[in-house]
Amino acid sequence: MLNGRNKEIFEKEVKKKFKEEPANMQLLIVVDKLLTGFDAPPCTYLYIDKEMQDQGLFQAICRVNRTEEDDKEFGYIVDYKNLFASGKLDAAIHDYTSGAFDNFDKEEIKGY
Repeated sequence: MLNGRNKEIFEKEVKKKFKEEPANMQLLIVVDKLLTGFDAPPCTYLYIDKEMQDQGLFQAICRVNRTEEDDKEFGYIVDYKNLFASGKLDAAIHDYTSGAFDNFDKEEIKGY
């Protein structure tokens, strides 16, 4: 089991490898911390197997849907906790995007 400084070093190395060498680390199991505070555009799949809500859920969904890479159009989300059906995702999206399009012409954002 890792402790203190060793855990920090391991986490730093894992983050770097996942971001800079995604082909060499195709699976990263995240329990909590990295899910909302880690930006990794190559991340394509998110498997949700714990209760999430509000900001944590919204950030997790955004992480997997980064499309900065040319070969990625969207991310895939597998929801084992039925968060989509429960309305938690809709609530999180509403809470964190309401007002985001207020200053745009309705025709410009049609379909978003």
